[in-house]
Formats: sequence, structure tokens, C-alpha cells
Amino acid sequence: MSTFVPKWNDGTKWNTPGAVWGPKKAPIKTMSTSKVTYPAHEVIGFCGTSAAMLTKYKTQMIAAKIDPTGLIAKLDPDSKAISAANDLQEGLKTQLREATIAVNDAVAAAYSDCSNACDMVITAFGRGSSQAQEATNLRKSVRPSPRHETNPPTPTPPTT
Repeated sequence: MSTFVPKWNDGTKWNTPGAVWGPKKAPIKTMSTSKVTYPAHEVIGFCGTSAAMLTKYKTQMIAAKIDPTGLIAKLDPDSKAISAANDLQEGLKTQLREATIAVNDAVAAAYSDCSNACDMVITAFGRGSSQAQEATNLRKSVRPSPRHETNPPTPTPPTT
């Protein structure tokens, strides 16, 4: 027995004898359904070469009743807008990188000072004192950021 596979909109009804209905296929992605991003510098170049191409063929296009004049005038401001926005974004990235370095340096200096404070308490009262235990617990309460951790801590077996 041959298997009849209906084609889209061929008039086949759901109860047609021999029709095999499979799973729906994924919709075809189009420019309107999928978000696409392009590097800014490439699109800036694309604007320039597109304007040059339209200018080169402008006379022939006008003869074919297609006038690219408006689009040619729009491409230069488009590329300048991309360039300005990209320069702003790159400047902000640089500022953010510099601010991150400054914050990390300040955190490291403050942590070192606090750790020295705990060491002073431990030294002044002795390692077995309640004050030393408080200082040790205080230092342990500050955990390093997991993204900076190079080796994960090894689990300690439970004591019984």
C-alpha cells in the first residue's frame, strides 16, 4: 500500500483515506521573525558602497522609472548616526572598564585593611580566645566572588 502525503492546500481533508499527517514543520525564519545584528563598522562601509553603487547606476535606474535619489541622500546620515552611536558606546565601554579596575583596586585595599584588623585582634587576644574566634568568623563571612575563584573549595568530610 502506498502512503499518500498531502501537499499544502491541495484540497485534502483531515479524513482523506491514506493521508499521513506528520508533525508540523518549524516555521521558516525570515528577516521579520529573526533578530539579526551586524558589526557597526561593516554597516558603515555597506552604506558607503551602496551609495556609490546607486550613484553609479542612477541614470540607468531613473530611465527604468526607479529614482534612488532619496535613498542616496539618506545613506550618508545613516552611516554618520551609526558612527556617532558606536563612538559613544565604545567610550562608555572604556569608562566602564576603567571604573571596574578602580572598584577592584579599592575592594582589594579595603579587604587587606580589614584582614589586618582581624590579624591584630587575633594577635592581641591569642588564637584560642573568643575575640580571635570572632575575628576569624568575620573574615570567613566575606567570600570571594565565584567568577574570580580559580579553584573551587574542596569539601571537608563531616566530623562524627
